[in-house]
Amino acid sequence: MIIIVGAESFIGTYLVDSLSKLNKNLIVTGRTIESNIFFNSLNNVQTINLDISNKEEFDKLPTDNVDVVIHLAGIMPANVSKDEYNPFKYIDVNINGTLNILEYSRKNSIKKIIYTSSESDISEQYDKYEIINEEIPRAINYNNDHTIYAITKIASMDLIRHYSEKYNMRGIYFRLPNIFGYGQLLEHYKDGKTVLNGFGTFLDKALRGDEIEIWGDPNIGRDIVYVKDLVQMIVKAINSPVANGLYCVGTGVKTSLLEQVEGITDIFSPKDLKSKIIFDSNKPSVRSYIYSIKKAQKDLGYQVKYPYKLMLEDWKKEMELNRFPHLEKRIALLKG
Repeated sequence: MIIIVGAESFIGTYLVDSLSKLNKNLIVTGRTIESNIFFNSLNNVQTINLDISNKEEFDKLPTDNVDVVIHLAGIMPANVSKDEYNPFKYIDVNINGTLNILEYSRKNSIKKIIYTSSESDISEQYDKYEIINEEIPRAINYNNDHTIYAITKIASMDLIRHYSEKYNMRGIYFRLPNIFGYGQLLEHYKDGKTVLNGFGTFLDKALRGDEIEIWGDPNIGRDIVYVKDLVQMIVKAINSPVANGLYCVGTGVKTSLLEQVEGITDIFSPKDLKSKIIFDSNKPSVRSYIYSIKKAQKDLGYQVKYPYKLMLEDWKKEMELNRFPHLEKRIALLKG
């Protein structure tokens, strides 16, 4: 049996969908009616409401026959407005919640924990490395609105490592760049308001056939990872007898800004109103990076299934199918 904590998230939804199709027995935790309705429609899935910051809530979970716990829950800065910022919530959910999950796992002899974190643990190294791998030392920015978040995610990974070494558990944690796919939140909070990120802006303009402007060097690029490739990596980690420690999630390929925009306009612009691309080289360029996937290839047998253009084609299919209406509801709630 597999327990997925934080299953109602964007990543969690795709993971539950995939594991259900593989006939895995799942217990998933979500806290909304909409997500539970979706999960209960799947095969071999049981839903339980769980507040991970409350250790008493873990009495709801089974005490035997659990092979893996996948921890996707947490508070993220992108989903918290300036007016709602509360550092105590990060501690309660991200740190105490992780500790409660680990204690539950220890007491019930669960030997594999899978955790997802962001690249915030190396945020002060961005300008030093264009290829991100597992060996880059931690360095965070101690003076921004992501600082407490980064501290709590690092603490969570350290707690998992501690329990792994002391209690003979196998802790696996994934360092994620931005993960893309239909149902993700393409907005973030800035100055108390929700604004579209760069990719969201491109997509929004392409859907309307509006002109799209590329700032800076159009050949600057980044690693674009589709949610289904991340899910593939997690599934492989579940099944792997050797997976352990930190893994970078990526494609190992840089997709330039121009390639990103051309792909989006090709797939999403109306056929009779394709967005025109213009350039402003006087505006600042974005950060350029790729993620090394050598360790994931070696330990997990991971191979990218969704290169950029195929990702966009599948994204459009998911948009048309709208299989996960609770994600749309979640986005609406986060946007206020």
